[in-house]
Amino acid sequence: SAKACTKDSECLQFGQGSGKCNMTNSLCESDGIPEASRMFAVGAKLYVLVQGLDRADGNKAISSVLAEIDTTTEKLSKTYALKGGNPISVTKEPSGTYLIAEAGSAFSKDDGGLERFDPTTGKLSGTFIFTEKEADGTFDFSDMVVVSSTIAYALINDTSFKQSLIQFNPTTGKKIKELITSKALAGLALNSLGELYVGDKGDAAAGKPAGIRIFDGNSGNEKTLAP
Repeated sequence: SAKACTKDSECLQFGQGSGKCNMTNSLCESDGIPEASRMFAVGAKLYVLVQGLDRADGNKAISSVLAEIDTTTEKLSKTYALKGGNPISVTKEPSGTYLIAEAGSAFSKDDGGLERFDPTTGKLSGTFIFTEKEADGTFDFSDMVVVSSTIAYALINDTSFKQSLIQFNPTTGKKIKELITSKALAGLALNSLGELYVGDKGDAAAGKPAGIRIFDGNSGNEKTLAP
């Protein structure tokens, strides 16, 4: 925790923190909950995204890391410090590397981005290869798929808590275009034909049904006329 305190009760807020104030450094103690959000396996190594949130201080990301576990010994091998805080999802690239979506502050679109991890070398890029600012939205609760070294798609949130579907270049870190703007969306998937499936929650009040929309993964052109 990084929250200053003078008594134990000050460490029990926003979802119940540790409830213990360390009188030596006047900081709330850790609640011992790692907030592990996602995981993926490469050979005998299991990688876990650890958000490391401070539940006594508005769920701020205090110690966000990528943890490596040796599944043969069931022991923690090492941890990799992430550039941003609050990692929420991970997507494998065709090259074998992984893109980690780091949301940072929940309501800010200026402090998060995508960081690349190479399990072969065991190294993080150390920089964002695509930023929330460039995406013009937050990566909170987003989904993402990578088609190639130059084409990827992501769902981002806007200030109205709606989602937009964007196409971006994972090599240059630039947004290419926006395909759907400010709708209720959830879930992305890429099939073996290179078609992109997008979950559309619809709008019951407006009489618009929920369903699946299909796009050409390379061009970004929609194939469906309706969900």
